[in-house]
Amino acid sequence: MHAAALALMLANLGPGSVVAVIGMPGTGKTRAVQAAESRGELGRRIVFDPYGARDRTLARQGDKVTPWPGQLVTLRQLATNVHLLRAGNLRLVVAPSSLDPEKMGAEFADLAELAWAQGRLTVVAEEAALYGRACVPAILRVASGGRHAGLRLVLVCQSIGRLPIDARRHLTAVVAHAQGEPQDLDDIRRRCGADFTTRVQALRVGDAPAIWRIGDSQ
Repeated sequence: MHAAALALMLANLGPGSVVAVIGMPGTGKTRAVQAAESRGELGRRIVFDPYGARDRTLARQGDKVTPWPGQLVTLRQLATNVHLLRAGNLRLVVAPSSLDPEKMGAEFADLAELAWAQGRLTVVAEEAALYGRACVPAILRVASGGRHAGLRLVLVCQSIGRLPIDARRHLTAVVAHAQGEPQDLDDIRRRCGADFTTRVQALRVGDAPAIWRIGDSQ
């Protein structure tokens, strides 16, 4: 059900769309986006994942994690092998060289520039709250002009309030799993309205997410 709802929503969002997938840890944010991809709704995609390399190691050790499939590369490797971005069935996972927020933000900005040059793909920003404030101009470029380059942006994080405010203003859709803090609900209310917030407030871990689209009542 989670994947079906998200896949249907993504299927109806064109280039220039910016989607926030939010929820407490363990609510299935990444699994939902991965399942939507398995239904063919992400198209050509790149994932920027601070924990991409670590999750693969943990998975090999038997931990219950869900690493993104696809070739794992660093930004430096990608910049010197740009032909990788031309693959028809693009499936890349970019692991930043550092977990320092400023450095991650700079690398995401460079990745967004490469994606803009190639076009026709979806960029998934895992743990976007960790580095989003360090790359606001890059997020805004994709958010405000992505339709010209054929780009879509999926921001995955725990709560909408952890995203830069300028990114929130450009959201096309929000996929909300269960939220844990009153402040999280207040941030949702300010962007998506009271009706949607009431739906999110009723969610429990394991429930199908609530979905808001721009144009819904606020």
